[in-house]
Amino acid sequence: MSESSNPGGPPQPGMPEPAASSGAPEKRVRPPTPKNCRNFIRRKTADAMPKIVDAFVEKAIGGSVPHFASLAKVGGFDQKPGPPPPPKRRGKSLARRLLDEVERFETKHGIKPPGEADPQPGDTTPEESV
Repeated sequence: MSESSNPGGPPQPGMPEPAASSGAPEKRVRPPTPKNCRNFIRRKTADAMPKIVDAFVEKAIGGSVPHFASLAKVGGFDQKPGPPPPPKRRGKSLARRLLDEVERFETKHGIKPPGEADPQPGDTTPEESV
């Protein structure tokens, strides 16, 4: 048996004496590992938040301007509602850009689209065949 696990025996030399128990088990909090420190602090702060806010409100009611300013900043009271941001326009699709480029090319070089080509000799139109 090691020295640290001495549940009810006489105190060992060099070891602190156990505190007198008042019947309630003592809640021991393990220290967080280094990678869990932020989560530990967030959890502790979240648990204490109602008491913290109550204390800040009491100080602000008592006339403390810095406490009120902090509450206003955290609560968002000091922010003015602004106009909604303009909607973002989507750019042209790749197909539309390619079609536009083909149209510019055809216009620049005098090329007619396939449906508007000059009739070739021997071609008949549906109106002529009737």
